[in-house]
Amino acid sequence: MAEDFNKLRMLARKLVATDFQKDWLFRLEVEGEPADLDLYVKDIAYNPLEITTDEENYGGVTMSWPTGRVPVKITATMRDNSDRRISAFVCEWCEKAVHADGTVGLPYGADGYVRKVRVYEQRDDGSETLAGEWEMYATTPGETSRSRENGAYKEFPVAFVQFSTATSPAQFL
Repeated sequence: MAEDFNKLRMLARKLVATDFQKDWLFRLEVEGEPADLDLYVKDIAYNPLEITTDEENYGGVTMSWPTGRVPVKITATMRDNSDRRISAFVCEWCEKAVHADGTVGLPYGADGYVRKVRVYEQRDDGSETLAGEWEMYATTPGETSRSRENGAYKEFPVAFVQFSTATSPAQFL
């Protein structure tokens, strides 16, 4: 079969005109954050929905059954300010969940460790759309690594986990 040149030309024009989402156009917002927190967010990774399954074998056939949802986890690489306010914010947040004496804090209330975390998708025109909102808490203030050879900014990973899959559903675009 001969390829249709007109179809290929139309496809090429459509691909050139398609406005793809740019990887770096996002904003991370955490309830109670320092006002400039998003300025220090280098990158994020998250899976807004994951289904757990159980597999059963029936002879040579395997069936997979959905059994539940996995809490959303967000990992971020953060940079810190010279006064360390970003890492201090994350560490204080983690300490609300599990105190130095080993006791566990309350999830909600004035001293609660659960906060709303929102991810926004931004566009070139300055508008943004909510990509996901979850009630989460910080679980890892990160392993800091430093190098005299690197010359880059101090960075550390941060991990957040959803408190409950029933609290606030993710919104998908």
